[in-house]
Amino acid sequence: MKNEQFSSALYILMALSYNKDKKLSSRQIAEGLKTHPVVIRRLMLQLSESGLIASRKGRDGGVWLAVDPKKVSLADIYRAIDTPEMISDFDRPQTKTCPISCAMKKIIQKVSQHVETDIQKSLSRLKLSDLIQGVK
Repeated sequence: MKNEQFSSALYILMALSYNKDKKLSSRQIAEGLKTHPVVIRRLMLQLSESGLIASRKGRDGGVWLAVDPKKVSLADIYRAIDTPEMISDFDRPQTKTCPISCAMKKIIQKVSQHVETDIQKSLSRLKLSDLIQGVK
């Protein structure tokens, strides 16, 4: 099953960057993603807690980008949201007579750490501003 949290969070930040002179509502953003505003609000809470977006309630309320898009890497976005690890832990019971079975948990943890490090390294090379240039 694919997890769409990262791409949805990226969409939110791109929409806010593209509409930099406006405050957007979760409903407006949800319409663009063809999803429910509650889904957007959950992601926006995580993005807000990480300092990437800001919001105000009320008649003049809305959401806006709280940082310079040139300073936001995709790794910042990735870390801001709760994405599941690419490779899950090995949770099978050990067979004590099998050395592979006994080593698998450590091996999978090491592989998972390498994958996560590589993902973040790759994402850190791209800035939000780099992607928004492709929209215009």
